[in-house]
Amino acid sequence: MNIGHESHVPWWRVDAILEYRRARSIHSIRTEAERQGLLIDNTRGRPRRSLILTTSKYVIMSSVNAATLMARLKVDRTKNHIQEK
Repeated sequence: MNIGHESHVPWWRVDAILEYRRARSIHSIRTEAERQGLLIDNTRGRPRRSLILTTSKYVIMSSVNAATLMARLKVDRTKNHIQEK
């Protein structure tokens, strides 16, 4: 799945996609991931718009909107499901 700036995450590794807001819950997820060395900043200096939580506990910050990432995830999952049949 394309997460912006020519970076990709395997669609089967995506656990959740969250809209980046100035909420305590988002801040605590980001802070804890950073503390554990599991935070990846893929914004390339652009504003943060989403957090991607992975099954391997990494948290990826992206400058792509959460809704756009969800649409990309849906397409990738559908495309892969059709190929498996």
